[in-house]
Order: sequence, then structure tokens, then C-alpha cells
Amino acid sequence: MKVLLFGKSLGKEDIALLINMRDFLLSRNVQVYVYSLYQSYLQEQHSLDLGLPQFTALNLPLDADALIGLGGDGTMLEAATVLKASGIPMLGINLGRLGFLSPVPKPLVEQALTLLTEGNYSIEHRGVLLAEAEGIPAEAQMALNEITVLKRDSASMIELRCLLDGQYFNTYRSDGLIVSTPTGSTGYSLSCGGPIVHPSSPVLVITPIAPHNLTQRPFVVSDDAVIELQCSSRTGDYLLSLDSRSHRLPDSSNIRIRRANYKVGFVHLKSMNYLQTLRNKLLWGLDPRN
Repeated sequence: MKVLLFGKSLGKEDIALLINMRDFLLSRNVQVYVYSLYQSYLQEQHSLDLGLPQFTALNLPLDADALIGLGGDGTMLEAATVLKASGIPMLGINLGRLGFLSPVPKPLVEQALTLLTEGNYSIEHRGVLLAEAEGIPAEAQMALNEITVLKRDSASMIELRCLLDGQYFNTYRSDGLIVSTPTGSTGYSLSCGGPIVHPSSPVLVITPIAPHNLTQRPFVVSDDAVIELQCSSRTGDYLLSLDSRSHRLPDSSNIRIRRANYKVGFVHLKSMNYLQTLRNKLLWGLDPRN
């Protein structure tokens, strides 16, 4: 078995956890690689050398069985930009806060690694979005959670003309607009009143941010729809956010959002499932009648 370790940062309190994970995997005869930028961070911040071969986005071991991400949702979103269409599935160890994309809590790490190394898992495939716009290079177009158009200043609304499959749909006058995948439905879209969508659902959610017209509500469309957005603002530009990466674009740069022709895989351990994660993260079921 071959496993990739990925992270962005690490608290001192979690150094022992990382070392124990490495030692556990090696004791199971797993080939372990570490992301080169993560190793550099560990060396600079904690004087920690894991002593493992390294990988980058350009030299991925394509025969890897899984990538293990240590952190929160932001870590997993960044890992997805490294893996892209490689087909390598991800397993998230939650060192952050809520962590919908990193469902394994620290007390269950050894149990999760045991299930992984014994093959007691399946792979769940989740859709990815692409945002095509002038000024956005092809390698930066993907988003696993959501693509968001935002006003750039703090005072004025922006106007977004929205077309679905070439047909005029609506004009949003708001602080912005979110196009979310089912994976991202528990993120920014949820905080703006959007629905929670099961990851296997073949849909996208269009959610306005603080719309001036209160009748404009979140709207669910098929994930094979092509969404085109034309922006008009007082500043002459706007922000396009792809998960956690933002680009400043002129109003003349229209956006075309569509489903990518590949999906990102998530390791689905036999003892854990999405519904259980949803209940735990959102504290559902605390009613004593349940």
C-alpha cells in the first residue's frame, strides 16, 4: 500500500500524533510519502524531519492508494487542487474545528488507519466545478466546495445577470452569488440560507448573498447545467473565489461555470458515514427524545 501525507500547518500539541501516524503506517509496511511543502513547513517551524520521500503536485505517485490530510476543511480543499484528476482518494484527519471534509477525530486516528490499511473502506466520488473566465489560468479553475462571485468594496451591491444553458434565468442584485456543489452545501451556501445536499446528489445550488430582492431564494439545478454570470459593479471589478482562492476580475470578464469531467474521491471507512458525520458536526439528535 502507498499513502501520501498532506498538511498546511501543525500545532505543537499534534506533533506526537503525526509521528505516531507515520510509525504506525510504516509498521504496516505501507510506503509513506510527505508533501514537500508540508515537510519544509515542519522543518522550519518544528525542526521535524519525517525522513520520508517527498512528492509535489507535479510528481504525484499516481499509484498511491490514498492521501491523508491533516487539518480542517481548508487543508482538504487545498489537497484537492494538488490531486486534481489523479483519482487518488482523500481521508481527512480533523485537527481543525468543524471539519466536514475531515471526519476522523484525533481519538479515532489509529482505528481509522487500521481500517484503511486493512482495506475496510470504499471510495465516494464527489463532483468538481470549473470556472472559466478571462484571467483565470486552466490549472486554477477548479473548486470542490463552491465558486463565489463577491462585490469588492464594502458599500455597494453588484448586479449579476445569470444564464442557465444559454437561457436568461435571473438578475441578482446582492453582495454576491454562490454556486455550490453538494460537498460545499454545508459551507458558505449553508450560512447564506442554502439547503444541505447529500454528496451523491447530481445537483448544484445557486445561493444569493444578501439579495436586495427578498423573493430571490436558493435554487437547485442539475449538475450538468452550464451557468454563465455577467457582472456589473460600481467599482468596475469584482472578486471570484474558488474555494479559498480569490481573483480580482474586471466587469468585462464573464464567468462560465460547469461540472468538471472528473471527480474527487473520498475514503469512506466502514465504521463512518456521511449521515453520522452530519449529525455529529451539526449536533443533531441531542433532543433527549432521540
